[in-house]
Amino acid sequence: MFDRDILMMQVGAAMTPPLKFIIHLLQRFGLDKWATIEFEQDEATAAQIKPESKDLSKTMVTIAEEFFQCLILVLCERYAHGVGKTNPIDGVKREVIHILCTGSHTFSQIQQKVSNDINAKRISLHDVVNQVADFREPLSTSAGQFHCKESSLPFYSPFFMHYSKSDRLAAEQSQARVRENLDKNIRACAPPVLPDFLPFFEQIPMLLKSGILIHVFRIVIDRTTRRSRFSSDRLFHKKAEESVGLLALLEGLIGKPESSICPILLEVIVEKYRKLLKFNIGPSEPTLTVD
Repeated sequence: MFDRDILMMQVGAAMTPPLKFIIHLLQRFGLDKWATIEFEQDEATAAQIKPESKDLSKTMVTIAEEFFQCLILVLCERYAHGVGKTNPIDGVKREVIHILCTGSHTFSQIQQKVSNDINAKRISLHDVVNQVADFREPLSTSAGQFHCKESSLPFYSPFFMHYSKSDRLAAEQSQARVRENLDKNIRACAPPVLPDFLPFFEQIPMLLKSGILIHVFRIVIDRTTRRSRFSSDRLFHKKAEESVGLLALLEGLIGKPESSICPILLEVIVEKYRKLLKFNIGPSEPTLTVD
């Protein structure tokens, strides 16, 4: 049902004006006050009156991380039938790649972990695995296993919808080892190139242009820079980067402990951001406007 939950969220995002959808999402997660500049000051005052209010920061950070996870899934999960310009084999390939990104697997292990998608029933899993993985012969103490091909690594996303928390941690550790000596852009684990949405869902990427969402991005980066207790490394990692007026804030985080969870990704983002600004608008950054 989780896949269908995401699909219903995408239907809602496609049929609702972007500003309204973001407002509803913030309210649904109870983050409408957290997403304001005054929130920290208000909470500091409340903590003086009620010391137990200090524990609220951990709860709010966890909820905010879930908010961004939900937003990432709505924006990036495009392989379901009828959502993106893909075919069933693309979805199976992506599934197998993400299974192998957690570590090497035997074929039977892959077979057990692949989701039971009715649209992929007629696809040969053997053929898919051979396209995205290399087989290593069995040793005297272990069975033969498949390893993700280097050419398949750019399709990896740490926010893959079928990852559990343990899967996500295993993938992060595995990818850190696998990519250690590879090209900088590969080591960064940059977001994969996504297929286009089908016409009904074409409005969804407009969420990233919502002034309120851009405002939330600024708040997250600013709180990360100041080591606010209402921010976290993972919250910074989950924040999208397609925002205006943020280059100086992002540059200020390079080399700082606050960005230790994704330092190479941050460098790659800043480089691409500079190129994008230079290509589109020249050397000066646009000013932030809120819808």
